[in-house]
Amino acid sequence: MSRTLIIGDIHGCYRELLRMILAFQKNSFNGDRIFSVGDLIDKGPQAQQVITLLVDEGAELILGNHDDKLKRFIKRIRKGEYEKAKKIRNWVGLAELNNMLNDQERDWIVNAKSWHRDKNGFCIVHGGIEPGVHKMPFSGEDLSDLTKKERGRLHQTKWVRYLNPETGRMVTTGTEQPGWPYWADLYDGRFGTAYFGHQPYMEAVPKFSNAVALDTGCVYGGKLTGAVLNGDGTLESYISIPAERAYAVSHWGNSNAK
Repeated sequence: MSRTLIIGDIHGCYRELLRMILAFQKNSFNGDRIFSVGDLIDKGPQAQQVITLLVDEGAELILGNHDDKLKRFIKRIRKGEYEKAKKIRNWVGLAELNNMLNDQERDWIVNAKSWHRDKNGFCIVHGGIEPGVHKMPFSGEDLSDLTKKERGRLHQTKWVRYLNPETGRMVTTGTEQPGWPYWADLYDGRFGTAYFGHQPYMEAVPKFSNAVALDTGCVYGGKLTGAVLNGDGTLESYISIPAERAYAVSHWGNSNAK
């Protein structure tokens, strides 16, 4: 029976990613799938190698907020909109990375989606799901029945952390007030168990009723975490790969950033 590996935030940690994929493939089956919850690039040392490996393995990318910048940069360069490309944050680094990628790898980034909803009862987003999201099409379904607002809500999943309790909408990180809810505490499982990254948890993966956090701060010296699902979508196990070293300094501190 085929399995699914869902990998937390990688941030250029190629060596740890390679070890995780090798560990997963020790018991490989035909039809096994690999997903990334996003944030492949920035902070760590080997973003290009990370992208190349995942493309070679046939992995599927759920866009993170960092990957979204690269996607926008590539699209603007392809259109010849060079001045607009320079307005994207860290455009110099994005230009260097873009030049190292081949067309297949660029297409993989550009064609990546902001969510995956699986018929086996789970979904994948990078950041989180606002309570106001009531439609999340299954992967491969026609999106034409979604309104512009509904599409926008799905696009925003890559940034969601804390919610304004009055509006239920996401707030910019750092502007949340004490006691404001974290999205995963309110998520009711309407799209199945949600696997996500974006929020680094350095000490222990937190427990949510209907969501699983997979960013355990590898780039900060923590671990690269992946969830292995059985063919029916149930959780089989976790793969945890300790970081070889800290590649970046965390502004979250040493405790969970919830």
